[in-house]
Amino acid sequence: LIEFELARFASADRTLRRGIAILERTGEAPVALAKLCSSLASLLTDLNLQLGYAEMLRRRALRITVQELGPEHPEIRTLLGNLGTTLMARRNYQGARHLFEKARAMLGQTAGEQLTRASLTSNLSVVASLTGRPAEAAGH
Repeated sequence: LIEFELARFASADRTLRRGIAILERTGEAPVALAKLCSSLASLLTDLNLQLGYAEMLRRRALRITVQELGPEHPEIRTLLGNLGTTLMARRNYQGARHLFEKARAMLGQTAGEQLTRASLTSNLSVVASLTGRPAEAAGH
């Protein structure tokens, strides 16, 4: 089973890196490039591999998306939360906290956004616990 999962990771990793290289060469479809960068960063973060590179990919995806879609686009808060998750994996809890708070502040009141708010609030509680602030964790 582990060998199967490693083979799937290797295949996904190669495919995403190939897609990124193609889009970088052509200079076309910047939003698609951002999505590929974000997907590869998710893969690396989920497996706790190359976290510095994953952070760079997440920041690149965020920068491209802000440039192409604007700073208020709903995708921005998702990318902020994802970058926060990678920072948390790197034990940069203050950076993660800042990004989770920023993403949560961008949310409205729709049902879907309430689920996102709950996820971000949960992440903030984890950060508070990991940084020795249990009272703050309970307050989120």
